[in-house]
Amino acid sequence: MHLYCKHKKMVPCVLACLWLTLSAYHGIAQSNHLENIPFQGLTINDGLSQGMVNKIIQDRHGFMWFASKDGLNRYDGYHFKVYRHDPEVPSTLADSHVQSLLEDSRGRIWAGTSFGNLDLFEDASGSFEHIMLEEDSAAGTAIGAIQQLTEDKEGNLWALSNKRVYVLMMQKNNAGKGKPWQVKKIDLPKPRPDHKLFVSKAGTIYLFNYSDTTVYTWGGDRGWQRWNAASSFLSNTIKKNALVVYDLLEDSIPGRLYMISSNGIVQLDDDKPPKLILALNLPGITRSFLDKSGNIWFTHERQLAIYNLASGKLSFVGSGNVDMQYHLTLIQSTYVDRSGLIWMGTGGYGIITLNPWIRRFHHFDNTSIFNFKERADGQVMVNNGCGCYKTLDRNAVAYLDSNAFPNAKVIYENFNDYSIPTFTDSLHRRWFADEKRVLCYNEATKEAITYPIPLEHISNNYGLSLALLGTGPDLVWLGGSEGLLCLNVATKTWKLYRNNPADKTSLSFNVIFSLCADPAEPLRYLWIGTNGGGLNRLEISTGKFKRYTTSEGLPNNVVYGVLRDDDKRLWMSTNKGLACFDPATETFKNYEDKDGLQSNEFNHDAYLRASDGTLFFGGVNGYNYFNPREIISNPVIPQIALTDLKIRNESIQPNPGQSPLSTAIYLSDKIVLPYNDNMISFEFSALDFAAPLKNMFQYKLEGFDKDWVNSGNIHSATYTNLDPGTYTFRVKGSNKDGVWNHEGTSIVLTILPPWYMTWWFRILVAFLILSAGYALYKYRLNKALELMAVRNRIASDLHDEIGSNLSNISIFSNVARQQNIPDPRHMGMLEKISEYSQISMDAMNDIVWMINARNDRFENIMVRMRTLASEIFEAKNYQLHIRFDERLNDVKLNMDKKKNFYLIFKEAVNNVAKYADGTDVWIELTLINNKLKLLIKDNGKGFDPLQAKHGNGLVNMKSRAALLKGMLDIYSSTATGTTIELNFPV
Repeated sequence: MHLYCKHKKMVPCVLACLWLTLSAYHGIAQSNHLENIPFQGLTINDGLSQGMVNKIIQDRHGFMWFASKDGLNRYDGYHFKVYRHDPEVPSTLADSHVQSLLEDSRGRIWAGTSFGNLDLFEDASGSFEHIMLEEDSAAGTAIGAIQQLTEDKEGNLWALSNKRVYVLMMQKNNAGKGKPWQVKKIDLPKPRPDHKLFVSKAGTIYLFNYSDTTVYTWGGDRGWQRWNAASSFLSNTIKKNALVVYDLLEDSIPGRLYMISSNGIVQLDDDKPPKLILALNLPGITRSFLDKSGNIWFTHERQLAIYNLASGKLSFVGSGNVDMQYHLTLIQSTYVDRSGLIWMGTGGYGIITLNPWIRRFHHFDNTSIFNFKERADGQVMVNNGCGCYKTLDRNAVAYLDSNAFPNAKVIYENFNDYSIPTFTDSLHRRWFADEKRVLCYNEATKEAITYPIPLEHISNNYGLSLALLGTGPDLVWLGGSEGLLCLNVATKTWKLYRNNPADKTSLSFNVIFSLCADPAEPLRYLWIGTNGGGLNRLEISTGKFKRYTTSEGLPNNVVYGVLRDDDKRLWMSTNKGLACFDPATETFKNYEDKDGLQSNEFNHDAYLRASDGTLFFGGVNGYNYFNPREIISNPVIPQIALTDLKIRNESIQPNPGQSPLSTAIYLSDKIVLPYNDNMISFEFSALDFAAPLKNMFQYKLEGFDKDWVNSGNIHSATYTNLDPGTYTFRVKGSNKDGVWNHEGTSIVLTILPPWYMTWWFRILVAFLILSAGYALYKYRLNKALELMAVRNRIASDLHDEIGSNLSNISIFSNVARQQNIPDPRHMGMLEKISEYSQISMDAMNDIVWMINARNDRFENIMVRMRTLASEIFEAKNYQLHIRFDERLNDVKLNMDKKKNFYLIFKEAVNNVAKYADGTDVWIELTLINNKLKLLIKDNGKGFDPLQAKHGNGLVNMKSRAALLKGMLDIYSSTATGTTIELNFPV
């Protein structure tokens, strides 16, 4: 078979006719590989209500909607929410068999059913409004299924049934009066069940069907008009070959339409004649669509055909799964979401999804691949395990025998297996190796040099091939089952690197599968793929190894092949997919079978970097080849939405007045909960559906969480025993490629306090406490005033009555003494009466002074103390030194403290006057740290405190100090006199 070089470009020819024969079609199909794609499926086992999916849309919030034979499904990537007809609830779907679906330009979702019902979904409440298309109920039953819903440029809704079109003419500025639309009926040119409507971006409305070559446009008052630009062209063709119009598509260029027909794809421009851009005999097309990369997809037999508008290349994709391949024949609805993911609804087997990004890994074949070779002409030879090779030019397939290398016998002389990997060094020498030796073959001189390996065996009995690589002209590296060998070509010496369990900088494992020079510094670093030890990096100058395993992000520690790309990254095949490693950041990006790989399991020796930079990796289910620069992340930022609110693990549905939610959770901006509903859970989703289980999340409850919580792929957050207050729950997420929506979404959460923690209750309690405090204050104040009045009255009575009587007794006794009374015995009694009455008068005077409330201020106490001291010490000719702290003026003592303090002072002053026999007295009264300090010091003769401690005066002073909760200290000596110090709190 003729071989196509990959460097040659296919030049598409412009065909002059609209059809090709079936045999001609098969000729084209044979020249294009059937590329295997890992399709994903969603069925009733995943929560889908029914397997027949008639229509698919994505709403403005990012949710996916599926119209099925048994209900309307909303999907968030994890769960399905199903809306069905309930005869007991009028606000549910009018009919569970939903035939058509549309989100209009205002964000409203419309559903058409198989029994001619048109429903408008109210997303806030989850209810449906039923739209009457026919006022007569009898006529309504004859409407038939609403096959299609579409919107024109003016915002009017077009509902296509079997017999006519119903147009909901939207009323502008109706100010809420009456219905916001009027229903207009338009009959079809030819009533048929297979009509389709198409509205272009320019606003033109097209009508066509499977069995009529005439394409119509809507002319307003003129009705349906034959579209001459296409219809005449097609009608002239149909005379020669029966033609079916399947679909109309429009790309990003306004006015450029593509008609998918049974004879091929026709480009229709408003200002140009129709042009056939792809001529094929394509019977049985069920659906077609245009993706975001400029590819037209259409179903054909048991595969999908893809026509690239830019390159003109036609390719085919299918599934290696037999069941999935069959399901591709039953596609009856398609949709491309915002991220480019392709959704396909089947007639009974649920939904099929296809991520177009995974096609860039180009999966071919389904047999185990063990080897790749690149020929001098640029073609890649793929070992199919049968002793022969097949060459790949990316488009054509051919089989060759081992004669592809005519000089094989010369090159591989004395070698057991000429499939051993080789390399060519910078001096254009080719290197080969087996278990015993390394061979250097110079093609220019036809000379070969052999370097014996200094080990008995470097391979094992399981067919392990050797890894051979050169770094510069002097060093050749060889890896096998016994470690890493380095050959110094100049000195013809070997160096062996092996694993040392005690040395973490040694080779991690002795069995080596692959070697790769560092893409940035090839003379400094060498990368080694091991059988179970992960990836190793050798620093050649130091002989130290650095290890990278699953702990650092490698998907699997068996590294079969390591290849560099043009962006200085490393790609490696493992037993768990492919890994892309960036040495600069030391980060891994991992891919698996769901990303388009042949399988998660790859084979050793099955890896190759082609001369044009294309990378090849083979495994147990075929091989992948790809341009590393085309393997880019999906750049679309996912929408983030709250999907459920649970209280005590029960989902809360919106129900104004009866539920915390007055609208759907993803439309709510705040929630108010009672204090006993403080165990809540939020569920959320990043609405990117390529791989929902790989979407990542971070959330934070402001007012509770100090930092963002990294939840990984867990899409829920639960909080228990939240204190009453206001919080803000925020969540952000990423798609599987790590593209984050940092703005995310949020909702304000308010936990109401119990009645005893409410603001009004607190104000009431505070008022009651203040009132009680004020009442207590007033009560105590009144009592104090009453007590003060009693004290003052007692003091007054004592002074006026008893004091006066004692004074009279004293006076009369003195008078009696002064008269000549003959009996001397009476004179002694009179003196006693006079003495005791004077003493009683002094005591009474003190008692009256103490009882009087006006004397509670310390200022008055100090005045009495000064007066007493002055009277006593002046009579004894003492020099008195008094110093009182002015801060004591505002201090108050109650009656008991005042009495005990004053009597201690009085006793001390009297003792000094009676016994000290000195000349000077010092009295100090100070306030230190809320303690009152009284100091009385004389320069008298002193006394022995031990002999005097049992005296009544000192005992009384000690006891009164104890009542003051203070300390009384007495210091006395014959040399310095006596010091009395009293300390007590005030």
